[in-house]
Amino acid sequence: MIDPTAAVVVSQRHWAARLHRYALDHGGLRIKRRVMRPEDALEDSYDVFVVDDITSFLTPRLVADLHQTGHRVLGVFDPDDFPEGAAHLTGAGVDAVIEADEPPEVFVEHIGRLRTVPPAPEPVSVPGPRDGEVTAVGGPPGGVGVTEVAIALASSKVLIDADRDAPSVAQRLGLPLAPNLAYAVDRVRHNRELDDLLHQSTGMRVLPGAPTPSAWGSIRPVEVRAVVGALGGRVVIDLGHGADHPLIDSAARIVVVGAPSPVGAARLLDYLADLRERTRRPIHVAINRTPGRGFVASELASELTAVFEPASLTFLPDDRRVTRAAWEGVPVARGPFRRSVGSLAESVEAAG
Repeated sequence: MIDPTAAVVVSQRHWAARLHRYALDHGGLRIKRRVMRPEDALEDSYDVFVVDDITSFLTPRLVADLHQTGHRVLGVFDPDDFPEGAAHLTGAGVDAVIEADEPPEVFVEHIGRLRTVPPAPEPVSVPGPRDGEVTAVGGPPGGVGVTEVAIALASSKVLIDADRDAPSVAQRLGLPLAPNLAYAVDRVRHNRELDDLLHQSTGMRVLPGAPTPSAWGSIRPVEVRAVVGALGGRVVIDLGHGADHPLIDSAARIVVVGAPSPVGAARLLDYLADLRERTRRPIHVAINRTPGRGFVASELASELTAVFEPASLTFLPDDRRVTRAAWEGVPVARGPFRRSVGSLAESVEAAG
């Protein structure tokens, strides 16, 4: 019979080192991975994850994700170190518990028994965004105004800054950088409410972005989608400039912002081609800062529609109120830009 396999959390307690030495010296168990982060536990094929009761990232959601991928979970508790440890492990949904002082051969027996009855995949209770209520805003690089358009579309809604490279909604609206999306992901991992994390801005509620690109390294796409679903209601997401953003699938409709120039048009068409390979959702196009001369809009519309059929095409004017609002840290005042965004919003809503 093939020996069971395990992933073992990195622990300062003696049981982990004893188990490693026993597996090397006596066999009966293959340890395939040492786990330092939750994503490490989900990235390999093995039978049982062995975890401490004091592991910082142990949550019911992680255990549910492990069960979904066919893993069992053995929890290790030390009643002298953490009296509530066994109850904490049981509450997280582990499959079995064992005292840290048990001999390593008993650990191997427990792991072998868990391996023989693989878990049936069970649905994870993760709320999903309701169809028709999530609008994503993105665009090619080059400062086309994705964030400005997302803010304008988010009136009376929830605005989530999910730009992975340069989140700027908080700075643009003069809001604190925390709490932010990283906080919300942690709350979702622990099945806790999110409403108190949202910042209030004029006419909307805002969840700022994860503070650095490296912060996205510890966030899994399913967790960000769970944040969107947990917030519920009508949501606008600032995607930034990546056509491969994991939240594209969470949106019922997508707004793509482009620049009114030959270079801007070329970048926009490349972005739309990449985006169309990833989604069949309705894609609305907004050309931002369009000059008043009508031939610019006419030329851009002709070039764009020759190769791509957007759900709608809107030209947003070059309005000096936008620059003034950015300096003041407030949404744009009523004027040509706001009226055009209102037309864009109506087109987006009408398309469902």
